Amino acid sequence: MGSEMCIRDRSAASEAVTKAVSGMGLQFEDAGRVADVLAKGSVLTGTSIGSLAETLGTVGPAAGRVGLSLESTVAMIGQFSQAGTDAGKAGSAFNTILGQFADPASAFRKELGEAGIVTDDFEQALQQLAGKGPEGAQAIKALGTEAGPCLLYTSDAADDMQCV
Repeated sequence: MGSEMCIRDRSAASEAVTKAVSGMGLQFEDAGRVADVLAKGSVLTGTSIGSLAETLGTVGPAAGRVGLSLESTVAMIGQFSQAGTDAGKAGSAFNTILGQFADPASAFRKELGEAGIVTDDFEQALQQLAGKGPEGAQAIKALGTEAGPCLLYTSDAADDMQCV
């Protein structure tokens, strides 16, 4: 029974790392780094490795398009989880946020511009948005009722990205 559980645990861990590697568009050689980042992210955020990997597999392509590192993406996913957002909703909201940021014609990017935030660097935009206070509220509202509130969690993560 013990060896059977160990095999299932290894299988689940392998599947989680594989999802994360492919989601972020990384190479198999990066699997060790991915496993380390997922493990550290899990410890720091109290989020299961499986949940982090599942969401990473979903948002990885969009995160890569806006230039987010594996570490930053895992930190932001961890913030969603710490705020009580389940993996499915977090993935959907984060994809909306990243997709809107990647589209220069989106309402979100227009509102960022109105707030004086004109960078193509997502992390920098988050840091600037966090510093805008009420002035940045319109940009957050432009994301809608599901993704907008979730952006607040990723803004909190902008300060903690080096922790993962």
